[in-house]
Amino acid sequence: MRAWRALLLLAIASAILLAACEASGERPPQERIVKLLTAKKMEGRLAGTAGNEEAVQAIGEEFARIGLEKYSGDDYPVLFPYRSAERREIGLKVTMKDGSVKELVYGKHFRERVIRMDLDATAELKLGEDSIGSLTAGTAFVAASEEELDRAQKGSTRFILARTDMLKQYPARRNLNVPVVEINDDTYIFLKKKQEGIESISLRMKYEDKEEAKAASVIGKISGTSASGPDHHVLVLSAPLDSLGSDAGQIYEGASRAAAVSVLAGLAESLKALSEERPFYSDIVFCAFNGRENGLQGSQALVDSLYDSNVHLSAVSLDAVGVKGGKLNLLTDNTKNRFVTSLADVLKQDGFNADIRHNFDGDHASFGYYSLPAVSFGLEEPNSVRTVRDRAENLDYGELSRISGIILDFVQKQDEEAKLEHNHAELYPFGREKSMYEYQDVKQQLVQREMAKLAFKQYELFENKEQNIRELVSNPYQNMDKVEFQNRYPGYSLPQSVGRYSLRSVIAILDEKAFGAGNLDDLEPNRIYTSDKTVEKKDINELSLSYEGENGSVLFLSVLNGEGSSSMQNSDTIPSREVLKNGLEFTVYDRAGTAFSVLYPFNSGGKDYKASLVAYVMTDTGMSPKWELDDAETAALLKGIDWKGLT
Repeated sequence: MRAWRALLLLAIASAILLAACEASGERPPQERIVKLLTAKKMEGRLAGTAGNEEAVQAIGEEFARIGLEKYSGDDYPVLFPYRSAERREIGLKVTMKDGSVKELVYGKHFRERVIRMDLDATAELKLGEDSIGSLTAGTAFVAASEEELDRAQKGSTRFILARTDMLKQYPARRNLNVPVVEINDDTYIFLKKKQEGIESISLRMKYEDKEEAKAASVIGKISGTSASGPDHHVLVLSAPLDSLGSDAGQIYEGASRAAAVSVLAGLAESLKALSEERPFYSDIVFCAFNGRENGLQGSQALVDSLYDSNVHLSAVSLDAVGVKGGKLNLLTDNTKNRFVTSLADVLKQDGFNADIRHNFDGDHASFGYYSLPAVSFGLEEPNSVRTVRDRAENLDYGELSRISGIILDFVQKQDEEAKLEHNHAELYPFGREKSMYEYQDVKQQLVQREMAKLAFKQYELFENKEQNIRELVSNPYQNMDKVEFQNRYPGYSLPQSVGRYSLRSVIAILDEKAFGAGNLDDLEPNRIYTSDKTVEKKDINELSLSYEGENGSVLFLSVLNGEGSSSMQNSDTIPSREVLKNGLEFTVYDRAGTAFSVLYPFNSGGKDYKASLVAYVMTDTGMSPKWELDDAETAALLKGIDWKGLT
């Protein structure tokens, strides 16, 4: 009750302070911080610029005024390696059937959204929702809406032109997805009107890597009382401090993200006052992340340093908030996580009609990479974000205050739950839906935890009478580099390349029978045994091959032998269908009706195999989430592999 009394007193004090500010002509704290970060001298706060460094210094001073502890070292700014790409050339032209050519003007007719470092492509123009199903690697699609864009990105096309009411500024962010350029309404109308007379459309892109630099996020904390190790709880509250800089004489203020920082600072001040009344159980870490607009680099660096499988780590990020008339959403990579749905319930109780949206474009995605519960407050696109209209005069400060109050309430509830979990550990045997075990039942969680304890070739008869478990558990995963694999299994001739990707490492997944555990009745329960049986080539059920490409991009090629199987193949809950595309047969396993994976059958040495490809991108502008390649990309890459000798 003391915490709520303190909160009430704090609210009264804040109201008095706000009234005093208005009476004296001074700006309220949130408006003061927004004005500071959107000032002309900040030059749009693009990471790596002098204006961005000014913003870092200003936020550090704000954290010092509040009295937050320093997260690392002697100062609030925490440096991390910052990587970016620089545009050298970009062009978009339309060739008509009569031989005439129309060169579109960058910044007036189009802007890049998703790039390729070096692209020179000419394609047949396709326009209209009905044409999405007929897209190929030789077509370019014009998307009239975000829905059409999303559908086209899941298909096969050379590049996409996305219609928008106002061109947005995006940093040079690259990944393995289809290149996308935005076009304005006039360009869209021209292409639609002249479609029958257009012979082709050409897109060229050329970018170069900038020299690696240093950028800084600003980080402070309030230490809680939770013990280190498995009882340690950390809640991260964050906002992006950077914006898009300036281009063609225009400054991109990024007011909606400056507003997010202002809310973060207000939360830090309120929670600091509450902690002095009664310490929190969880550590609360406040992060003004840098590099958000160039691949989430600041949040990625922090999570990499913070992550510990024994620590209860969760995050709430403020992305772009407070724009007048904007629709607030909760953005997450896991829409069913209880942490996320709990926050949604708090929003509904306070009158916010916020939707939960599946999304990877926000600092929550850096936490989601480690399967940590995380969510961002963000505005529904399309809106003024990433345009010159994202200005301070378009903010609703009353909305910012409401958001601040909701998060303040949510933080305290989460902290109370964390303390309850600690005091009644028997009710929370695995923490609150922690990591990869979130949707699994108790039995499966226990078995997988036992497996994680075992080294390769180790096994045990795992017994838990309370949960009625008696099961042989082993670790069938043998991880090695390609040279070590070839030495162990000389009979294999692995594909050394996939397209322009080179083989880097191998995981051999063995048949659990290879360990020779024998009769279960002969094993002592919960004792770890190590098999002395020699593992042979015939014992391998599946190979997971890692291929490294340019700029840190990685392909994972999974190869199942004729007798091997995968959980996806065996699932009765995942419908499958057979398709023929690009001259190849695929078995497609639908997942929740949206994403899919392709299993490609082939024969080598008289033996049947199935293969699938998955892409990761860890580029010089940050890390993109994992996704399955589409049919066309999969077909092109798998068709080019030399499978001979894989026996």
